This record gives sequence, structure tokens and C-alpha cells, in this order.
Amino acid sequence: MDKEKQQFSHIDNLTGDPVMVNVSEKQVTKRSATAQCIIVPGEEVMKHFTGSDIHTKKGPVFLIHY
Repeated sequence: MDKEKQQFSHIDNLTGDPVMVNVSEKQVTKRSATAQCIIVPGEEVMKHFTGSDIHTKKGPVFLIHY
């Protein structure tokens, strides 16, 4: 596909802003997605770790499932 002619359906070509797209006529399909994130907290955050998490009055900040 020619890069100059390539357009994204969810991006306004004039402003570059995301836009809503009508998908009411689209066929239902099964989809899945997997995401992963690696964060590197600074020293200020790290000093609050106890064990492998930061514990607050509302519970642990991170919940890791393996």
C-alpha cells in the first residue's frame, strides 16, 4: 500500500485527533489481546516497598497473577 494513500479509520486526517467510527454493520468476531508492561519506579517509590509490593490502607498496589 502506498504510504501517502494509507489512512487510519479512527484518526481525523485534518487534526490527527482520534474519532469515533460506526461499527454497527461489522460482523461479530472473537478477538483477544495480551499486554505486558515493565515499569522502573524511582527511589521515592521504591522506599515504600515491603517485600514485593507497596501496601496501603486499601490493599496492595500491585496484584500479580502467574
